[in-house]
Amino acid sequence: MPRALSLDLYPYSTGKQVSRDAVLSNFGDKGILIEPTFIYGGGSFEVNPPRVPDFYGKFVDGILSSSPIRSIDRVLSPGFIKIALEPPVNVDAVAGAAVAGALGKSSPVLDSYDKIKEAAALI
Repeated sequence: MPRALSLDLYPYSTGKQVSRDAVLSNFGDKGILIEPTFIYGGGSFEVNPPRVPDFYGKFVDGILSSSPIRSIDRVLSPGFIKIALEPPVNVDAVAGAAVAGALGKSSPVLDSYDKIKEAAALI
């Protein structure tokens, strides 16, 4: 009998918090936190950590980064719907943001699609 897909994200969210705490305690204001909602790239879906393949991620990115959706996203209060409407970020943009952070060219906390894309564009 096939094993059911587990959508338990508790280990993932706990790992994110442990990582965040480790960066802050070890590097303080010299550290950089890159916190995308979803990353896309590669060829397969992953649940933990959340990742969608390149072909699908580009499609979803195009829809969720469109003007109508971004307008809705900007007026929402933090919560599940706001997170669900945050576009996924390409793995190359995350890498570029990491380089920008390492070079001191970006803010120390990149916790949204827009901040990550802006930091990546600095490279």
